[in-house]
Amino acid sequence: MPPPLLLLPRLRRAGLASLGTGALAAAAYFEYASPVRAIAALEDTPDSFQVAVRDLGAERKQASAPVPTWALYSRSVDYATLGVAPSDLVRFTRRVFGSKWYAPERFLSQTREDVKALQVAENETFGNMKCVKRFGSNEALWRYEHPDFNFALFFGAYASSLCLGFVEMKGDPAEDRGSRVLLPLLLEDASRKEKKE
Repeated sequence: MPPPLLLLPRLRRAGLASLGTGALAAAAYFEYASPVRAIAALEDTPDSFQVAVRDLGAERKQASAPVPTWALYSRSVDYATLGVAPSDLVRFTRRVFGSKWYAPERFLSQTREDVKALQVAENETFGNMKCVKRFGSNEALWRYEHPDFNFALFFGAYASSLCLGFVEMKGDPAEDRGSRVLLPLLLEDASRKEKKE
């Protein structure tokens, strides 16, 4: 029997696969009934997200490496109706990383950091995630630091919307599909918590 640490990548993949499979029904709901929307064209995304996709894609070591995949999701939030101040980047990031949908990743990466203490500063870590870039006060890029995975998450908190995106550099179809299911769930969960202020 392999040592437990050698099983961790397999468990992580199995966890992602089962999370993706289990979330298909929820994803169907979000596709047809949720205000979470995918932004289809890269030129329609925020400039900083375009820079992140370009820079991360340029990191490919060889011409035969897979082309990175990406997705960006947006969720409008009517803060005036809710009677709360617009979400700032720190509050939004804490809500995503503290989400019930992110719980399996917190467990698998043995996260020791307190989500309530996150400041979204460059080089700050949360489990296997590391904040590698701040784009002003309302956008940040987090990179997953693990040899078996190569992706980044983009966070954007704006006056009337929240955005969450990913860039997957390995071209792994399973990871790409998993992110396309998980990110809308994380974004919707974080935006719904605005109502509970």
